[in-house]
Amino acid sequence: MPKTLLVFPPGWSPVGPYLALPVLKSYLQEVEQYKVDIVDLNVEFYDDLLSFRHVEECCKRYRESKDSFSSNVQLTIELIQKSALNVDEAKDIFRSKRYFNLKERQYAENIFRNALYIINHVSYGVKYTFNSIDLPYDYYSTPEIMKSLADTLHNPFISFYETAFLKRIQREKIEFIGISVSGCFQLISAVTLAKLIKDVSVGII
Repeated sequence: MPKTLLVFPPGWSPVGPYLALPVLKSYLQEVEQYKVDIVDLNVEFYDDLLSFRHVEECCKRYRESKDSFSSNVQLTIELIQKSALNVDEAKDIFRSKRYFNLKERQYAENIFRNALYIINHVSYGVKYTFNSIDLPYDYYSTPEIMKSLADTLHNPFISFYETAFLKRIQREKIEFIGISVSGCFQLISAVTLAKLIKDVSVGII
């Protein structure tokens, strides 16, 4: 039974995977006899971005280059970094009944804001919000998209896929991967994923 993944790449937070994906999964399983999983890589990307490991790494980057920041930014980061490092607790609140407690939800939201503030100041031209991931490339331009595929500094999807998703493909011996794209904001992450899959598949298939 061939193993298949239907993936929704990161880049466009306001929407989730198409509702058609479960229909496609059902068809592939029942008619074609494929074993299919749907993976929301947008959620997984943000889960990794807003993790203690990553926020701690960003705080370290800040300390190593703090003199390059304005005094106002330095003061803000010094005040909020302890809060930002509680990001895993904030995620636990959002994933539990504690979310419905207004004070706890506001506490968690404040942690997320503090974490994103630090992440954005050390991310080399990449800006993250809960609505978008803005890279210093034009996703309407094919040459710009292709240029981004080798830029490990400004394309965060490269390291994300290499350290997590590609290993899963190899470990689970996935034979087919479908990439679902809802909007142009996802083009760089989708093409990056396609290229990396092709690179690791050379000599295997």
